[in-house]
Amino acid sequence: MCEAGYYAGWLASSIMIGRAVSAVPWGWVSDRAGRVPVMVVGNAGISITALLFGFSTSLSAAIGARALMGLISGGLVGTAKVCVGELFPEAHQPRAMGMLGATWGVGILLGPVLGGWLTRPYGRLPGPLGSSELLRDFPYALPCIALSALSACSALITQLCVPESLPKRLVDAKAGGDSRGWGARDRGARGAADWPRASGTCGASGRSRYAQLERALPDDAERAPAVESAQLPAALRDADVLSTTPRRARAWYCERPFVASMCVYAAWSFASLMLDEVVALFALATLGFSAVEIGSASAFSGLPLIAFQLFVFPTVVRRLGARRALIAAGCVVAPVALAIPLSAELRGGARWALLVFGLVSKTCIQSAGFTTLFILTNNAVVQAHRGVANGVGTVVSAIAKALGPAVGGPLFDWSIEERHGAGSALWARVGHYCVFVFAALLCLLSAALTSCSPPSLDRRREAAAHGADAPLPAVPPPASRDDDAPRALQSSDGGEDKPARGALARRLRGGTLPLAAAAAVATWDEVELDHAHDGRRRTHASA
Repeated sequence: MCEAGYYAGWLASSIMIGRAVSAVPWGWVSDRAGRVPVMVVGNAGISITALLFGFSTSLSAAIGARALMGLISGGLVGTAKVCVGELFPEAHQPRAMGMLGATWGVGILLGPVLGGWLTRPYGRLPGPLGSSELLRDFPYALPCIALSALSACSALITQLCVPESLPKRLVDAKAGGDSRGWGARDRGARGAADWPRASGTCGASGRSRYAQLERALPDDAERAPAVESAQLPAALRDADVLSTTPRRARAWYCERPFVASMCVYAAWSFASLMLDEVVALFALATLGFSAVEIGSASAFSGLPLIAFQLFVFPTVVRRLGARRALIAAGCVVAPVALAIPLSAELRGGARWALLVFGLVSKTCIQSAGFTTLFILTNNAVVQAHRGVANGVGTVVSAIAKALGPAVGGPLFDWSIEERHGAGSALWARVGHYCVFVFAALLCLLSAALTSCSPPSLDRRREAAAHGADAPLPAVPPPASRDDDAPRALQSSDGGEDKPARGALARRLRGGTLPLAAAAAVATWDEVELDHAHDGRRRTHASA
């Protein structure tokens, strides 16, 4: 049993190590080559390495296949979040991100069911699957074959159906050696989805004025102190396109919005993963539930999670804003964490009902928190750096996934450790509450950190006020085929254009759904790790 837990730990850790190593490089590639190629390569990599893992004949080969899967697919989920953030107008971000978050519910609901049903098919399933000698020698190959087929389909759908959200001019600028497009102050670093629309600047007239503005602006924004209205043609003097005096800004990864978003990301990830580990150990060691019963309760939370992400999450974020929604999530999940250990005082169906309620509530709120973090991370930087920024977020999440269980497990052991002498009877009854109190305090700490973050995180970085932290505002660039895909479907007054509603609906179906398929495949692969974690938890609890 101890060896099984040891092997499960290595299998679970290898893919996370691979993703942590490759997330930032893949984000760098997506900022230069585009979002779609990275997602296609990630899905294709999962398709190949899943077969290698399913047909591996030794522990070292299995660990190597999982590590290679993490290295190749490290940028898949992060790039999908960036692509969703760029394909849709800011007003529709909660709805689009909610659809992406709902795919995690699909993975939680279907991953364990399909994986468990396809495992060890020899002599159990009807037809050729139950009599195959190959599947007898490789009992875990069939679910890996299914995962490989799904990943291959996802790669094909992504290539054919998902529009490229990175404007072609950014790719061409970098390919041509022009590094100005990648600075936080450069006007060329802005995507087509984020160019503000000014009245009277559309069509041929708008393109002409944009060309005049490009000729009037200086080539070196750092050396030029300002752009005076006298330098511009008369047609542009009243266009409200002049910025304040440019100042030398810090590197984008040192600016407060990005640093604050990563600190919140780290705190929320650590608190969530630690709470997950503590709840699993509590249900196994204290309540006496089996791993199958806990897995069934977790799978049951998939349906409420899908409904919550599709209907509740967009409404909450629209009304409160992303920052306040995350603060509310931290304040709500803390009482839920404190309510879960109360199930030890109940018996029979009441104990099971309270545990299921706690698991479902915790899963929905934590998933909503992570989805909100996706929005905050995209809002923290300009379009040219969103790939790398989400790669850093993936690294932070991977480190939290390692530290959360590593801290939660020993704390839980300490909380249920047998005490002798005075107070031993009281400690045996309430000791397990201590670790849940600590987890609740961590959730409140993440909410406090979110409240200290800059309010500018509620809006896209390009929509920030004019200043050193924002690029130069400009007239919309000429429309092109490459730039039409990510253009925001909004009118000049911030509302949605009525003729564009049909196009928005088509984009929701044609853009988010293929991305949802890609994320669901990655989620299934992620849920597979839960079986390995369950083996390690059972070993931990039995020890």
